Formats: sequence, structure tokens, C-alpha cells
Amino acid sequence: MFIKAGIQFSTGDNSFPERIIAALSLTGCEGIEELPHKIEAWFRAESFSETTLREILKPFFQEESSLLLETEAVHEIDWNAEWEKNFLPVVVNPECRIRAPFHQFPVACTYDIIIEPKMAFGTGHHATTFLMLEEMLKIEMTGKKILDAGTGTGVLSVLASMRGASSVIACDVDRHAVENAEENFRHNTIHNVILVHGSIKEIDETGFDGILANINKNVLVSEMPQYVYHLKENGFLLCSGFFREDADEIIQIAEKNSLKVGRMSGKDGWAALYFRKTT
Repeated sequence: MFIKAGIQFSTGDNSFPERIIAALSLTGCEGIEELPHKIEAWFRAESFSETTLREILKPFFQEESSLLLETEAVHEIDWNAEWEKNFLPVVVNPECRIRAPFHQFPVACTYDIIIEPKMAFGTGHHATTFLMLEEMLKIEMTGKKILDAGTGTGVLSVLASMRGASSVIACDVDRHAVENAEENFRHNTIHNVILVHGSIKEIDETGFDGILANINKNVLVSEMPQYVYHLKENGFLLCSGFFREDADEIIQIAEKNSLKVGRMSGKDGWAALYFRKTT
């Protein structure tokens, strides 16, 4: 069973629907459709919280009374059929692209990543996933031990493995994400990833060369000490999932936890940060 949440709005700001969709993409919703002056999002009934959803949406509305939210229960949805209608490949650069199993390309590329389109987030379409993939192509991965915290579809783990990581541990608190990631590892013939249902707190192993964390701001802030604990000296943290205006706060918290910022990149108002663990 799913819950369909309808969010109504009236504004002349063309970026408003896009920003709402971007925020929803980080909530675990499994489908989003944009309509005139309305956005509909689907959540699994067992994990849906209207209170949480209202808290996430509150910053986008000047007054709480202007947030018009309707919810209704709907039956199981064939997400494959829905996604195939609109799911387009993502080209990160000439070296790297993300496509569904039903996409065919006449020209090969170095990192041809196949993602089964069952989730709304982690396909590369969202700016934060795109930024993470783009930054990962700049990082030497050969022989590195990587932790993918909040793996989603597993797309970051797939690229890390393709780029030569010796081993990857991928974790996610969402059972459906874990199932989807496992399927995507099979699609891409990835054999060196250990998949864990849970958060980084369930990971006992330490000494990682790098941690990938494309999660929302609140989780990043709360888990920052965990990232540092699991990283080896001079290991890197690459993170995204937050707006550009929140980057300074993330940097301040990271620096208090022995992380030094190396660079920042941005896309569509979102940001990604690259840190190194210092003494």
C-alpha cells in the first residue's frame, strides 16, 4: 500500500516546483509527478509520516496555512512501467553515463552504469547524485577501501567499484533501497560490494580510504563524528544532499571534527563538498 501526497501551490516562481521536487527526492518517496500548481508524491504506507513531510515542506511556504497538503491511500504501483515512460539516460560526461536496462547506445563509454529505475532518488537525475558522480571521477579510487553511507540505488558504489576500489561497503536504512541496490550490483556485474541494511552505526569496520555520503543535511550533521571515526588518516569524505546556502554550516561542523575542506562544487542550487581527515 502507498500514500499519495498532493502538494498544491500558487506562485510565479518557475524554480519553485523544482525545489519542492528536489527536497522530496531526499525523503524516500518512490515516485513524483509534477502537475500544474500541484506536485504528487508517493510513499510506502509503512514508512510515511505526514508530520515529517510537513516539516520538510514548511521552509518553502511563507505561512503554514498556505501549505495545502492532501493524502490518500493507493494500491501497489508498477514503478517499472511508470518510469519507462519518462526515464531518460544521464550523461555525466563522455566517460560516464547512467541508463536503465531498456536503454541502448551505439557508442560505448568507460563507465556505463545500469540502474533499474525503481526509486525516485539515486538515478543521477537529481543534482546531488550528479555532483557526487562528477566529483568521484576526479578522485583516485584504485585499490581504495570505500564506504557508501546511504547507498540508495547503489549507483555510487557501482562507480567506485568500476573505478578500481578494492572493496566497498554500502549501507542504507531503507530495506527497499537495499533490495534495489542489490539488483543494480547484479546488473553491473559488481562483486566486491558488501551490502548492509542499516546506518553507518551498524558498520564495525574502520580504516576506510574514503566515505561517500549523499544524504540530507540533518543526517550529515548528526553522523559527521561517525564519518571521521571510520576514516583512516588523510582519508576523504565526499558529501552532498544539501543546498548551497547550507554549505558553510556543513564546513564548520566538519572542521570541528578534524576534517579539512578541499573543494566545493554546485549545481541547481545544491552543493557537494570534498574533505580530508587531518590530525
